[in-house]
Amino acid sequence: MKKDNVSRLLILNFLFFPFLWIVTLTLIGIESFTYPGFVFKHLLISINLLIVLVMVSALLARLTTLSQHIPIRMENLYKLLFEINLLVFPSLIVLTYLVFRLKPIWSNSVLYTNKLRFYPGTFALIPLLSFLLIYLQVLDIKSFSFRKTIPKFLTGVLIIWIIFFSVDNSWKFFKSNIKSPIKAPFLSFSQKMDLQVGPIFDYYNFINTVTPNNALIMHPKQQSQWGDISNEGYTRYFLYPRNLISEDSSTLDKSKVDYVVIIGHQKLNGGEQNGWPNFIVPASKIIFYPNNPEGKLIIINNQKFNPSKNPYPNYWGIIKVEKGVQW
Repeated sequence: MKKDNVSRLLILNFLFFPFLWIVTLTLIGIESFTYPGFVFKHLLISINLLIVLVMVSALLARLTTLSQHIPIRMENLYKLLFEINLLVFPSLIVLTYLVFRLKPIWSNSVLYTNKLRFYPGTFALIPLLSFLLIYLQVLDIKSFSFRKTIPKFLTGVLIIWIIFFSVDNSWKFFKSNIKSPIKAPFLSFSQKMDLQVGPIFDYYNFINTVTPNNALIMHPKQQSQWGDISNEGYTRYFLYPRNLISEDSSTLDKSKVDYVVIIGHQKLNGGEQNGWPNFIVPASKIIFYPNNPEGKLIIINNQKFNPSKNPYPNYWGIIKVEKGVQW
């Protein structure tokens, strides 16, 4: 009876694997053109953990003996996936190589334009998934045997991959991000994020409220004194699809910047720090976000931002840049 249950699970996995593979491939593609953490933010599972699931599923599918219980249409689906995969796999390898060769030229996030970012490290997972299908295709699954050298070697490589992706930081990242919702399941999303992220979450919400989705927002270069807001990868998690660019970016063109963040001398969670920007910015509007829950927005129109004459040096906020003015 137990053998029958195991056999049913193996066959179920064989039926499920193509769909898991396609969904994971799609999510990797989406995250390649958005930001690292996009999938986790919306599905509460990291890309690396999805890769582990696909690898385990592929390993089990490789060990499954086909029988009359497998519908012919599923065999045809596997054959179709194999054929398409063999056609695109060489192109994927070449494209991945070119992307990594060009990465130093484009900077860390590979900035094509104001509105499109691309992450080579995430994209490289696509040929990895493609190789999984080649692994399944090496020999006819019906005649699979561990005594044959090629499948045995590839199975060893696959198991090493599974271990590698399982022991990386993705599981720790998942546990740390799910801890707060488990401890306080009845809080609102905003309350949970305040508990987990801190006061910076409200500031990010403020930026989302006062800026359009296609805005290009300038922030300070990454330094510990400015913490989260200077960390472009972390901040994009909350502000996407808005684009971010650092003051020290090699691709910075101030004429294309729409907004500039204001960091007050007072930290959002207390203490003192250097304010930013520490230079004059032409502004059509300055919006200050007072650092207290009861504070109201303070809006100043048609006045350049001058840090030496800032009437609210402790407040955070954002500057809407006046276009056509050199700065």
